[in-house]
Amino acid sequence: MNSLLRSNAIIMMNDAQHYLILIGVGISLYLFFTSRSWKLRHIPTAGFSGWPVFSYISTIQFVLYGDDLLREYHKRYQGRPFKIAHLTGWFVVLNNGSEDVKGAFKWSDSLAHPSPAAHEVFRVELTLGTVTLNEHHTMALINRLTRNVGDILIPELRDEFQYSIENTLLPTNEWKSYRLDDMSLRVVSPIVARIIAGKELCKNQQFLDICSAFPKEVFKTAILANIFFPSFLKPPEANYPIVEKSQLWRLSDNTNRTKSETSLDWIIDMADGDEKEYCLESIARRILQLSLASHHTTSTTFQRVLYNLCQHTECINPLREEAQKAISENGWNKAALDNMKKMESVIQETHRLMPLSNLQPVRMILKDYTLDDGTFLPGGTGVTFRTDSVHLDNAVYPHPDRFDGFRFYNMNLQGQKNNITTPSRNLIMFGFGKHACPGRLIASLELKLLLSYLLLNYDIKVGKRNNKSGFLPKYDIFNGNAHVPKDIGEILIRKRQL
Repeated sequence: MNSLLRSNAIIMMNDAQHYLILIGVGISLYLFFTSRSWKLRHIPTAGFSGWPVFSYISTIQFVLYGDDLLREYHKRYQGRPFKIAHLTGWFVVLNNGSEDVKGAFKWSDSLAHPSPAAHEVFRVELTLGTVTLNEHHTMALINRLTRNVGDILIPELRDEFQYSIENTLLPTNEWKSYRLDDMSLRVVSPIVARIIAGKELCKNQQFLDICSAFPKEVFKTAILANIFFPSFLKPPEANYPIVEKSQLWRLSDNTNRTKSETSLDWIIDMADGDEKEYCLESIARRILQLSLASHHTTSTTFQRVLYNLCQHTECINPLREEAQKAISENGWNKAALDNMKKMESVIQETHRLMPLSNLQPVRMILKDYTLDDGTFLPGGTGVTFRTDSVHLDNAVYPHPDRFDGFRFYNMNLQGQKNNITTPSRNLIMFGFGKHACPGRLIASLELKLLLSYLLLNYDIKVGKRNNKSGFLPKYDIFNGNAHVPKDIGEILIRKRQL
């Protein structure tokens, strides 16, 4: 009798285990067949298929070899869309160059929007904090900053960029070697900090170090969060020690501080009356958010322009002549910078061949949509654009693999308008459409200020060659799509010999 009861109990336990297994398998199949992988099964995949486990292999492949994968599948699919596995899930890559961008210009915010995609990639609520999700506050701040560029910011920056360069470069007639990534960041950081936080902080080395370190903290936290915390989990906001160290509250609480037109002042003014926005940590996070968007992007572009000028020295004298003429006629102001069209062209050409990312920008499709080529995109699909398919288009750019510093200047002379701050379907420098980078005017003026002053007062030439291909750096791919210098060269600089 006892043995019979034990047998029945064992059978019942086995049945329960079988039911649990079946339930688990059923839930797994349901999640898969309702997942983004299943909904995008009709779109070709770069790497392994969208089935579980294999998609994780594709993610690792993309993180390690993103650029190679994109080139391979661009050729394989001949301009048709394909999908890639990112740490946050699947993204559809629109692969038909400027035609895809032209179509995306027509997208309304109700159809496609950058914020959900960016929040998914960077886990904004975790990395930057929920206060930065208030986009109206952020846009109002940047618009106010842009409106004051000509009348307030450039005159105030006139002494700052001179101090920044001369404080970084030794005043010597002998050639001095500088590691270009370090030099660029040291030159650019005080300029950006002056705009964001004012005179008190732009010369504070601790603050500059904080702003330089913050992007690395954000990217590292976002990557770890995407690996270990799926988006449906809600880990707590990252508590960065650098937020606590920033000590911005000392300024915001100091009523005797001289008030000027900086982002910090405007953040405080706009937060007045809003308890959540006015708290000290929120103000610090706002400042660091602006720093994240400006420090490394500007310094990296500055660095790459100098790389190209050292390789193509035939550009330097025309740039000097243009800058000297513009400044002689207008002084150091916005009008002078607007007249530096050759300088603008060199910056554009640098970005065309050396973009910050090989996939940009990102959009989230908010409702079902069919592309012009018939590809169906279900709502909730993240889409992005392959930069090279736009920037290396033979139909737009003759000899697209060749650096031509005055390419865009000559195109303008031929009636093809290519203003650096105007979004274009042929150059994805600051994005496109109404969601193009709102700080693009400020960034372009900063670069012109720094480059013109440097070229008018210093000589530059190629330094050490740290890789077999020459002075230009090789690039590693960070997180699948970000171009990061692998071999950092050095640049030789001295006071200009007239």
